[in-house]
Amino acid sequence: MRSCSVHIPAPTESDHWYLDVSVLDKLSQGPKPFKYMPFWSQYSDSLRIINEEIEGNDMDMLHIRLKNDRGRLKALNNEEFSNIDTRVIEKGHELECECSN
Repeated sequence: MRSCSVHIPAPTESDHWYLDVSVLDKLSQGPKPFKYMPFWSQYSDSLRIINEEIEGNDMDMLHIRLKNDRGRLKALNNEEFSNIDTRVIEKGHELECECSN
């Protein structure tokens, strides 16, 4: 996998600009680590998914079970929290419409 970046320095009095372009090969570090998002707990589906997997208090077992639920929690995250910028704008328009009525 490659990583690219471009740095554009501040303009000078010259009419010429230069770009600092870097292209690097990224080393593969394996799959992303599992991260539990605290806001998932606000949705009953996430608690149901986790409760189906948890048996006892063994932290190692909890870690394994949550990793097994990664796909389902990731799908829940995509359904509930994707396109958050667009959703915020839409809700803002809805509020404007409600306030003007």
